[in-house]
Amino acid sequence: MADSDKIFEDLLNRGHSAAWERDWEQAKTWYRRALEKNPDHLVALSNLGLAYYELGEYDEALKIYLQHAKKAPEDPVPFEKLGQIYEKKGKSEKAVKYALYAGELYVKIREINRAIENWVRATRNDPQNLQAHSRLALVYERLGQKQQAVREYLIIASLYQHNNDQENAIRSVEHALALMPDNQKAQRASELLKTGELLPFPTLSPEALSEAEREQPASIMDTGEHLVTAGADPIQETHHMALRILADTLFEESALDTQQSETASHRGIQGIMEGARNLISRPTDHGRITAHLRQALEMQTTGEEVHAAEDLEKAITAGLTNPAAFFELGYLRAQEARLESAIRALQKAAPYQEYSLAAHLLLGQLYRKMERVTEAAQEYLLALRVADMLTLTDNQWKVIDQLYEPIIETLKKQTELQVNVQICENIEGLLIRKDWRNHLVEVRERLNAGSQSGQLTPLAEMVTHTESGNLVEALNKIYQLAREGHSRSAMEEAFFVLQLTPSYLPLHTYVGDMLYKEGQVEDAVNKYIIVARTYEARNEPDRAIEVYRRIIELVPMADTPRRGLISQLLTMGKNEEAISETMNLADVYYHLADLEHARSTYLEGLNIANQSSIASTRQVQILHLIADIDIQSLNWRQALRLFEQIRSIAPSDEEARYRLIDLNMRLEQQSRATAELDNYLAYLEKNGKGKQALGFLNKLKQENAGWSEWLNPRVSQLTS
Repeated sequence: MADSDKIFEDLLNRGHSAAWERDWEQAKTWYRRALEKNPDHLVALSNLGLAYYELGEYDEALKIYLQHAKKAPEDPVPFEKLGQIYEKKGKSEKAVKYALYAGELYVKIREINRAIENWVRATRNDPQNLQAHSRLALVYERLGQKQQAVREYLIIASLYQHNNDQENAIRSVEHALALMPDNQKAQRASELLKTGELLPFPTLSPEALSEAEREQPASIMDTGEHLVTAGADPIQETHHMALRILADTLFEESALDTQQSETASHRGIQGIMEGARNLISRPTDHGRITAHLRQALEMQTTGEEVHAAEDLEKAITAGLTNPAAFFELGYLRAQEARLESAIRALQKAAPYQEYSLAAHLLLGQLYRKMERVTEAAQEYLLALRVADMLTLTDNQWKVIDQLYEPIIETLKKQTELQVNVQICENIEGLLIRKDWRNHLVEVRERLNAGSQSGQLTPLAEMVTHTESGNLVEALNKIYQLAREGHSRSAMEEAFFVLQLTPSYLPLHTYVGDMLYKEGQVEDAVNKYIIVARTYEARNEPDRAIEVYRRIIELVPMADTPRRGLISQLLTMGKNEEAISETMNLADVYYHLADLEHARSTYLEGLNIANQSSIASTRQVQILHLIADIDIQSLNWRQALRLFEQIRSIAPSDEEARYRLIDLNMRLEQQSRATAELDNYLAYLEKNGKGKQALGFLNKLKQENAGWSEWLNPRVSQLTS
């Protein structure tokens, strides 16, 4: 990763941390600095807008969200925030415009509740807006919220009546009565229309607004803001999210797409009614899905979870494939203690990102109930893997994700019951809590703070140790002591903790960091090497490579870490990198004037290149370096053979051609030197490089005064 990318990610993470703590002033500062490094980063842009908004700096927030909207025209979030800002600034017309547009964008991504929030905002700023009321009426009806749907249809009727469209006004009231025949307001509206009296002109009273807002399901994950405020553990969060999504699936996109919505707003209730009829006239299976899904949701609201699960299962049998359905069925079956059925459903939901964390946690709980503890520990670890990704940037999680593979593989071989039980409890303690997100971020910050080398550590490294519950606090104490300058106390505390968890390698690495900081370089290097070799033994070459690179940064002339690094690169099949590091090691020997070790190390690099599909230019480069050492060692015949090898690989290599002539002359083999010269000149002439041939001859003459008589005939031949 480039240094500029590291700086940007650090600034972005600082912004996220400040935002989590609702320190918006600090968040604003960090996000602005991040955008200076990467002006087009949408997350940083959106979060900067949010910081301005939370600080009440609406003019600045407006500029940011307008910029965001231009860069991401399909993202509803900036349009939603623009509507909110214009509402606060008292500019109702623009507030309505952006709220309507945000609602349409939310429909496209099936975030129906967010769409409703924006349409309600539109009616709050323009109580007579027909488009917003029409959209709300249809959505409430499809959600089964009949009281709200009737209220909207009566408002629509009033709007038509005041626009002298009596026919559509009547149809609106009739539709309201069809939904709720006993609704007194609908009955009264029908009577007023029959007598020619005016319906109440629509206004949205504070009471009606608060009622409408209360009736919207709470948003569990406000993903548009990139920040989450939730008061439930991951399982409960996902349960509520799944319910919301299942409610959204009652709508077909064709009935809610933007074009039909705009047409309906012009054609009035007739357009809405036709759209409703289109929803009903579906194939039988779709009708069964809708019927069973609606029944399942109603059963949920009345607490009849057994019947809800049965209807949900029938909807799935009829063809419902939304992963929300699989998760919710698994959740419900788990409540009934129908464990095998719950596991089957959750396994179908787990591959989907938005359900993965909660599904794996539930699977872990279910396996524990079935006393299948090894499988439970694996599921918990998979859940932690997903959760860990939430604390990292895109580039970081790709690194961490790879590090989970060997940990999971090692755990599969763990047969000790108590160890697996402790891992389950450790991860439950980390994740099954209402403040799990904040807690997770805090733990990640502690781990990151403890790595002076910047090396990322998976949370799994910590929780797979049976003392991890105490380990979090112990690490925090160590890092705090170190930050306050109490290095010796921090070191003593670290050695004490290592007695309890001797295999927790990140702490060994941190001890190495502290030793180096104290000037104990040799002890630090020895500690790092032990850590690296332990990673090697665990078959975690990625981690070993990171540590070896750290050692090389500290002691670039040491050969042991370089050889360890080369070995691990070869293990991973990274042959090109292994060759580069081999040449770096040879360069170290060369600068130490240890030509023998330098030559043998270059040969090692050449062997790797010969055994790999490495470009021939790399082989030529290494051969030149080896031959150069042979010339310095006066081993001319050996150097001659190497340059002959280069000539066969790269016949255009002028330096090799020059060396072949020069070495043959030194060895008093003029006939062979002549043959080499004539061979090269013929090669150049054949390839249309006559000028290069003349330049080559002149170079030979200038650097070897005694060769003039030998070379002149060939010069004359080329110039004639």
